[in-house]
Amino acid sequence: MLDQRNRVNIIHTLPGSSNRPFWHPDYDEWWFLAKDEIEWKIGKDEPFVAKRGDIVFVGSGRPHAIRTVGEKSSIRYAVTTRGVIHYFLDNPGHPRPPKD
Repeated sequence: MLDQRNRVNIIHTLPGSSNRPFWHPDYDEWWFLAKDEIEWKIGKDEPFVAKRGDIVFVGSGRPHAIRTVGEKSSIRYAVTTRGVIHYFLDNPGHPRPPKD
């Protein structure tokens, strides 16, 4: 879903699957968890698990990684801006995040 200011992606992830850790330089991101459980690792904070109905917020400049936990797939709605920029921590050509 896309309008003049926002982008919403519906993301389905299989059990045990995770993304590459990344960060966004100039916008916040938040998620609504629609199905099952997901573990978030944000900066140097302790990982935590969000469950169906939870909302997770990550401010700009903070690295984050997301992993589906449990035996079922997960579904989340990711809300960002139109011009989505991802800098991946495992890419040596990408800048490092300003926040931890």
